[in-house]
Amino acid sequence: MESQVEFASLTLPSNDDFDQLLSELNSSSVAASNSFRDSVLNILNFVTNYQSVRQSGSAEIKLDDLTERSTLAISFLTDAFTRLENGNEEEEEESNTQKGDLALAKSILIDVIWLVGSLLEPLPPSRNPSSTSTPASSSIQYRALCHFTQALHSNDMLSTTQLQSKLEPTLLSKLQLQTKTASTVSTQSNDVFFKKLRKLNTDMYYRQKRYNLMQEESEGYTKLFNFLNGLLVLSQPSSDNGKSHNNILESQQGNKDNSNNHEDYNDESHWNLMKDHVKLQITEYIGTFDLDPNRCLDVTMDIFEYHIQSLYQQYQQQQQKQAKSSSTLNEKRWYDVLCHSPDYAYTASLLLSVISMFPKENVTHLLGFKFASYKHSTMQTASTDAKSVDDENKTGTTGVAKTTTTPTTMAHDKYTPSSLYYTTAILYSHGYISLKALQPHLSPNLKSIQDFYIHYKNEHLTRMKKLGSVSLNSTTSDTKENGPSNTMNQDNADYCQGNQFIQLFNVMIELNLPWDDICTLLFVSKSSSSSSLEDENTTMIGAICSVYAPIGTNLCNYVHHLIDTFYYAKVQQVSIHSSSSQSSTHSSGQYSILPLQLGPTKLGLLATTTNLIQLCDMLYKPLSAIVSTSCIASDSILYCKLCRLFHTLLLEEKSKTAASNDDHNDTSNTLKARNTQILNILQQSKSVCYFLQSFIIPSLSLFPCNPAISSELWIVLSALPYQIRYAMYTLWGRNGLGKNALRSAMSTKSKFVLPMKPLKQMDSEIQTSISTKYLLKRLSKDNIRDMGKQVSKVSHNNPLVVFNLILNQIESYDNLILMMVDMFKYMGHLSLDVMGFCLLVSLGGGEKGEVRNKLKDDGVNPAQWLSSLETFAGAFYKRFTDVEIHGLLAYFLKRLHGGHTLELGVLQSLLKMTGGYGFADSGSTASLSQVQLNGRCGSLLLKRETSDFGIVEKINVNSSRRLRSALQNDACGVTT
Repeated sequence: MESQVEFASLTLPSNDDFDQLLSELNSSSVAASNSFRDSVLNILNFVTNYQSVRQSGSAEIKLDDLTERSTLAISFLTDAFTRLENGNEEEEEESNTQKGDLALAKSILIDVIWLVGSLLEPLPPSRNPSSTSTPASSSIQYRALCHFTQALHSNDMLSTTQLQSKLEPTLLSKLQLQTKTASTVSTQSNDVFFKKLRKLNTDMYYRQKRYNLMQEESEGYTKLFNFLNGLLVLSQPSSDNGKSHNNILESQQGNKDNSNNHEDYNDESHWNLMKDHVKLQITEYIGTFDLDPNRCLDVTMDIFEYHIQSLYQQYQQQQQKQAKSSSTLNEKRWYDVLCHSPDYAYTASLLLSVISMFPKENVTHLLGFKFASYKHSTMQTASTDAKSVDDENKTGTTGVAKTTTTPTTMAHDKYTPSSLYYTTAILYSHGYISLKALQPHLSPNLKSIQDFYIHYKNEHLTRMKKLGSVSLNSTTSDTKENGPSNTMNQDNADYCQGNQFIQLFNVMIELNLPWDDICTLLFVSKSSSSSSLEDENTTMIGAICSVYAPIGTNLCNYVHHLIDTFYYAKVQQVSIHSSSSQSSTHSSGQYSILPLQLGPTKLGLLATTTNLIQLCDMLYKPLSAIVSTSCIASDSILYCKLCRLFHTLLLEEKSKTAASNDDHNDTSNTLKARNTQILNILQQSKSVCYFLQSFIIPSLSLFPCNPAISSELWIVLSALPYQIRYAMYTLWGRNGLGKNALRSAMSTKSKFVLPMKPLKQMDSEIQTSISTKYLLKRLSKDNIRDMGKQVSKVSHNNPLVVFNLILNQIESYDNLILMMVDMFKYMGHLSLDVMGFCLLVSLGGGEKGEVRNKLKDDGVNPAQWLSSLETFAGAFYKRFTDVEIHGLLAYFLKRLHGGHTLELGVLQSLLKMTGGYGFADSGSTASLSQVQLNGRCGSLLLKRETSDFGIVEKINVNSSRRLRSALQNDACGVTT
């Protein structure tokens, strides 16, 4: 009776007090939150009377009373929350705070419902064996709580998500909120929910995550492995292929006739059918045996890697057989094998379709773990080897301890297998992995590559600094050592083979992936400037290409792949080699393991529209890597192809200009228009300028003693006006020649920057300088023929170096002039053109201007070096009529226009010796008598009788005509 009185005395809080609590509610105020929580507990006690449940002797409470109170409480809370929301709309400045208070109030309300539900939840019979049934009062009060909560949810005061995140599953089942689609409540659905919950907890807390042979459930993985391994049977060119193929198909679609060959591989419907079947089978294995998807992906990638490895081993065996037979007719590159592999492409495509089922991030990180496993094993082995070496050095068993600053090299037997690199490149070509996500897993980091390149550059600079120097303390072997030592080469090879960045970069180039995608592997810079970012990436690529020689070969093959189709279409329209190469490379169809549309836009597709600028733009980035590594020296065929292709496209540009000037018959105007067109192309395109000044001309230094290469380059340069040629020669020697270039490179010895001139080019110039000095010391009138051929042979690759040394000798010894001119008859066209440029620079017409005194100390007579060059210029241009003379004459006119007359002696020598105009010798003419002067006005016979006294000097008619034509040019101001 007392409990009934207490229940009847329970009331709801007043509206003013509850509104005050809501207004003071704040997440930062703990006291306000506790006060509001107590008020909500009183409301729940008013609805359910939960405080009297555990009391002994509590009276029964009718459900109707509780339902009525629940309705009152719902109305009370609804009005209170409505007043709070209306207050939020009126006070916009406090809207953010009030909204936060409302959300906190709802959260506290749900917490109180959870607490009361835990107290009122009936115990199951198994938990209370002494009780045969649940107390009626507790059941009624629990039903009242469910009715109250359901009413709150129906009035949109509490959302489904909020209730599902905090309430117990039993209460949710009563409220029909276990799932969003649940419409009925039953004991069976409640049991299914708890069954799933227990399974989730078991998988989260009790199931093992690591592989354990003693406790692993291996049936599912065994079936998966057998199924994937059965796909490899398709790649075996045996009679069992058809049987295995039929068995796989029959498991999905019943009877289907399939032959032993690969005729059905190009059938698109059959292709898609097999892929769908394999994906479905893998999905069934994962679902049936509850397999870990990442484990299944690991197994699939291992089998795919083994598949690629077996194909690569077969390719190596074929290469060895061809090497023994010395046959190069059917020689194929690894890229060609991947593009045309009928026995392997079918299985590889099926395995790739399985890998495509998994997320890109999972595939990338799983590959990264494979790379990381080889990194850890390599580091352990390397540390063990280093420890053993230290022990030997301490005990003195190895003799003199050898110290070196070379970065730590990798263990020989722990290199990452090539099959993993090829697998990574193939997966990236299909778009299944991300290189940026793979970078952190590769080792060593890019900073290690920077340190190694600095060490590599310092060793080569130190070695080249010693070239040409003579030490009395050195041994014979030391003085003859010109190239890198074997120890240096071995250290470079060990480091590069153990560096995963370098090897993966090399493989991606070998497979002809798009260049921008290849560079993504090395993109780690955080610089904000786009120019500095490009410079850093270019430096990193150049460093990697320089330290590892095999990358150079693959770079040349990469450019071959880009230009071959276009080259044969432009330069050689009919070629048996072109048809065979195109059919073997581009007609692979479904037999290609790589994507069918791989790489940038092929030049073969643009054969009719590609111009010179487009070609150079496409080759700009690969050629910059070739320049840094100087690998073009090993592929003279590629150099010739590029020269011929550039010359063909250049002639097309000239023909366009000539076609636009067909209405004008003036040849000089057409020539000026062509030169202007070429200048516009060079000004508009950075890549065309780079092709000339940084690749095609400096690369000549890398082909020693090869006149054919020099002729190919001259064919290109002869199509350019002399102004452009001389500008390119100036840029060729701008950073110094030989040891001068080496001195400028020594300033960057400790920095991670590429030298202004490639290391191998500097090495070639120094070697040419040493050889030229050796030959000039032994030059005499008796051996001019033999020594002239030797000097000509040396000058083919570095004419600037040779002719600068020769002019230095002529400036000091004028008795060598005639011998040098006679020796030049063995030179090629390019060498003679460079000789004319070097003569102009020596006279002061270079970019540095006048740097030497052209008068003797008396201030009247010309200096010795200038007098020698005057005589040499006349003799040189008289002997070689095809050498460009316009540049020299333009320099004289510019000097005369500026008021300088010291170079008139050179012009006089040209008129007298080259043109055959004896009257130019004003000194001898002034001493003639009147009879001799009148005799010069007559014929050649009268001239002989009166002045020359029978001595007649030979005149070169061709050189005289060439000089007269040059002087009569509009630019020179001399007219007929």
